[in-house]
Amino acid sequence: MTAVLAVLEQQNGAAEHEITFTIFNDLSAASCQSFRSSVDELAERVRNAKEYPNKAACPLIKLATFGEQRTEKNSLRHDGNIIEISGIEGDYDAGEVSLADAQILLFEQSIAAIIYTSPSHTEVKPRWRVLCPLSKPYAPSERARFVARMNGALGG
Repeated sequence: MTAVLAVLEQQNGAAEHEITFTIFNDLSAASCQSFRSSVDELAERVRNAKEYPNKAACPLIKLATFGEQRTEKNSLRHDGNIIEISGIEGDYDAGEVSLADAQILLFEQSIAAIIYTSPSHTEVKPRWRVLCPLSKPYAPSERARFVARMNGALGG
């Protein structure tokens, strides 16, 4: 069962704030679908997502808008195809930081987030994913700065 924790109250209106996100149906990322919704609606969508047997079977989500530029392998999911970012994402597979501890660490740094377990998660070896919406859209060149802040807050 997927557990979902939302850390949204840190930013005024973070839950109601609208962001754009893109879902790729598989690892090939040959097709995608973009959505615009409130962060709260995105958290609900994650909460109600079907369970997948493994990470490779999960659809991929990026808090970004993509263009039509493809790689040689026909993938749309690459840095050169990002038009703007509305948030950042991260995977945690080290198996040491619990979902609840991640929630506390992000809360302490006032970082809004949706945190949810991945298919290989166990209580003994926690594995999870984090989506951190931004207050407004940014250029793709700003992504590294926001990822560094999230990683720093999570001790990585």
